[in-house]
Amino acid sequence: MKIENTQNEALINSDIKKDSSLKNDKFIQSIKESLKSIKNVKNLFAFENIKSVSLDEIDTMFKNEEEKLLAKNLKLASMFSNDENLAKVMYDTVLEKPLDLAYYFLKDRYEDKANFLNARGSNTSLADLLHQSLGDKLSNKNTTDVIPKEQLNLILERVYSFDFISAFSSTSKDQYGRYKDKDDDYAFLYNNYALEYQEIEKKYKKLDEYNKQMIEKYK
Repeated sequence: MKIENTQNEALINSDIKKDSSLKNDKFIQSIKESLKSIKNVKNLFAFENIKSVSLDEIDTMFKNEEEKLLAKNLKLASMFSNDENLAKVMYDTVLEKPLDLAYYFLKDRYEDKANFLNARGSNTSLADLLHQSLGDKLSNKNTTDVIPKEQLNLILERVYSFDFISAFSSTSKDQYGRYKDKDDDYAFLYNNYALEYQEIEKKYKKLDEYNKQMIEKYK
């Protein structure tokens, strides 16, 4: 009787081990599938992939609405400049931000590019155009959530990236100094602009330095 019981226990333990092993295999496989899925999604959002697809193609590539909106934001970021370093900085910044804030960041940068180009071709200074833009925000004149078509049409206009970044960085700093003791609203917006362009400039220089180091390695 003891021998039979021992044999039964051994069979039961063997079955438990097999079942446990199967469950572990399934669990490990599910983790692998999940990681593969995450990797595939990350690859879809990679800078080079986003650059190579059109906005129309994004509608068919992504079914999830949030992923679709993120991909469109990243596409607009990647198209911002013919300078790939600046485009990559815009792309990385958008990727780091929550979805709603990312779009407004992009919207402001497109308006900045329009103001920068308008200031180059007119007698109106960049400081005046930026002040007008911030005034519209404060008075809710510019209530549209869509990037205006005329600003999107400027997407292919070439700007020397560091001139663009430096111009907004120095202008917003100067204007903050002018308004910090006079008007809390303008001071806040100018300070926010200065900090954003300070971060853009920092990322641009870091990426530029990295690319130079990579080139030196292959010389």
